[in-house]
Amino acid sequence: STFGGAALCTIILLPVLRLRGVYFGLITFALPLLLMRIIEATKILGGTEGLSGFAPFPNILVEYYLVIAVLLVFIFGFRWLFDTDYGLVLRGIRDNDRAILAAGISVTWYKTQAVFLAALPGTFAGALLTHHYQFVGIPSFSMEFSLLPLASAIVGGPGTFAGATVGAFILVPLSEILRRFGTLRMVIYAILLTICAVGLPEGIFHYIERKYHQFERLVPIDVEKGEK
Repeated sequence: STFGGAALCTIILLPVLRLRGVYFGLITFALPLLLMRIIEATKILGGTEGLSGFAPFPNILVEYYLVIAVLLVFIFGFRWLFDTDYGLVLRGIRDNDRAILAAGISVTWYKTQAVFLAALPGTFAGALLTHHYQFVGIPSFSMEFSLLPLASAIVGGPGTFAGATVGAFILVPLSEILRRFGTLRMVIYAILLTICAVGLPEGIFHYIERKYHQFERLVPIDVEKGEK
């Protein structure tokens, strides 16, 4: 289901690969809402009632350790991938896709592969939740499931895998704490997100990394050599 879901995501997003930045993000944000209406109208995949009766995990420890292991594999695997020549091309497409195109490299083909790789963690999480709740249906298309990954990347620091992880460690517990406020939870959540986006647009991870490198580069200056 992880690889099948990633393949399906790639096929659906193929027509919009020409979009960049926030426009591509808006499309990925709106697609779950579109799919939810299609399921309601066509009654496929159980319609509004969904599908249930999936096999659970043997115990909660197996689930926890599985999540941690897969998270580490994705983080360090993607980190290794971006240090290779293949990752260099992907970073080039992110920074200046026209230069990559001028070099004779198919930008569309690399973007297609990037979408597939980026979808793998999300589709694995969806498969995991299916067995955790033993149910999948319209509630799985909740606005929160679309907002939380984007918000985690914005708060933690876009462009880095560790940044999104840091943002998730902050926002997921915060989201659970705010459940006591009922429907106002999303309003408070959006206000906090706006404050973070305006006050720290680079993200927490980028901010800490920048401060660390600034501190690391402080070296004593030899005044006498400078005068000579």
